Amino acid sequence: MNPVIEHSLDFITKSNTFADERLDKLVLNKKIKNLKKQFLNTKYIVTGTNLLSSSKSADSLNFILDYAKNFKIKVIIDINWREIFWNQSIVSTSSQFKKVKNFLHRADILKLASEEANLFFDTIDPSKISKLLTNQPDVIITNGASPIHWYVNGIKGSNEIIKHTSKIIDTTGAGDAFLAGLIARYYYDSNLDDEAKIKFNIKFASVCGLLTCFGEGAIEQQPEEKLVYKFLEDFGS
Repeated sequence: MNPVIEHSLDFITKSNTFADERLDKLVLNKKIKNLKKQFLNTKYIVTGTNLLSSSKSADSLNFILDYAKNFKIKVIIDINWREIFWNQSIVSTSSQFKKVKNFLHRADILKLASEEANLFFDTIDPSKISKLLTNQPDVIITNGASPIHWYVNGIKGSNEIIKHTSKIIDTTGAGDAFLAGLIARYYYDSNLDDEAKIKFNIKFASVCGLLTCFGEGAIEQQPEEKLVYKFLEDFGS
């Protein structure tokens, strides 16, 4: 837990709240014209679940997603469960889980780690998880160096992680890099109608996550697209 706690403390503001909790629906509503302008050119909204720990930020997030429906924007949710965000909550643990699970019905694409899949759904079968949710989203389950299991556009499969001899230095940001790579592939081509195409997209995303682990920090190590393709060319077979 220590790495999670240390990382999460970076998000605390001077008012002793998490920065995520500062999202304000009233401010957003005052700038609704700006929001509309942005949404006209938006294909996806990406969010986690930490915002749900504060009623103010939860209301603001739901306001954004409700408004996004008018523009047919897809919702991508990375559960990214961080217990520390809920430590000050007066809501019971069971109520916290219920709040998160209810929110997941908004997902068109759901990314979660295997431990999160077990925690919230008691299964690591992505097709079963998808069928439990209203939108029957694409579900991608990561598990460190173990295979990635996925259920995309009604097709179920898995990807082995590319093995590499470079030393893993820091895994911070690997999940974010994976999701960023996956979103990039969805953005280029969201018509995922065959297994080979899906497997390549997952492989591309996994390399984004892997390359991030070869250096320290979550920001500077985020790979550029050309570096990912070079790695796939050298080691991706």
